[in-house]
Amino acid sequence: MTDIVSAPDAAGVVVLGGGSAGEAVARQLAETGLPVTLVEDGLVGGECPYLACMPSKAMLHAAAKDRSWPDAVGFRDEVAEHRDDTAAAKSLVEAGVELVRARGVVLGPGVLRAGPREIRWRDLVVCTGSAALTPPVDGIDTVDVWTSDDALSSDELPSRLLVLGGGPIGCELAQFYARFGSNVTLIESADHLLPSEPAFVGATLQEALERDGAQVLTGAGADEVRGDAGGLVHVTVGGREVTGDRLLAATGKKPRVSGLGLEQLGIRPDDSSALPVDDRCRVIEH
Repeated sequence: MTDIVSAPDAAGVVVLGGGSAGEAVARQLAETGLPVTLVEDGLVGGECPYLACMPSKAMLHAAAKDRSWPDAVGFRDEVAEHRDDTAAAKSLVEAGVELVRARGVVLGPGVLRAGPREIRWRDLVVCTGSAALTPPVDGIDTVDVWTSDDALSSDELPSRLLVLGGGPIGCELAQFYARFGSNVTLIESADHLLPSEPAFVGATLQEALERDGAQVLTGAGADEVRGDAGGLVHVTVGGREVTGDRLLAATGKKPRVSGLGLEQLGIRPDDSSALPVDDRCRVIEH
């Protein structure tokens, strides 16, 4: 997400969050000659190059080329720069952006704390992205749940993988794990995969996943999750129990806006945890 808040009496622009949006905004603003500070406590460039788009496509490519799992993991990590953002950070600094590696918290109008520093801002650009949702299923907090970030940075190939969520991310991960030999069960509560798309699209994808060896359960969500002493995960779906070595939740994401101190500016997320904005993506203060 990329939202803008202004405090006209202060100088400079602070970009809070250095993912793909924040990196691009900071670079473009610096090119105009504005003083720009980007505050990020994670990887510069965000999830796409290191934990999402690039590594997932690398794994699908490796599967299509019949590479072994260890070779595929090595290729994935090479494509993802071994989750090292040194080159991206250097390029940003060379473009004239000051990079502060810390968590940013707004203290009040025109001032933000980043680690031990206080930084003044005229304009604040909020680009803090989103975080994976854990679905509200009974017992899910009693087991270790993978997110897509975990799945795309792990060296582990589960013998049996349970995937909650049949959207684009869940389907993509289910496909490449199945192609590498995992016994995959994909669970989607809607009547078809990719529920935001026409039914025939989900049906076509289901056929492809089943050809790859995945089991697809639609029309019923997970009712209960429990683990056992042997480390297995059991999920009850419509009265039926399925078992796996790993549980992967791919049931959507929510904006990462809590704990940023935005309430100090009179800004509060709406019911969907998003920041209210006008037609120019400027944050609406309450």
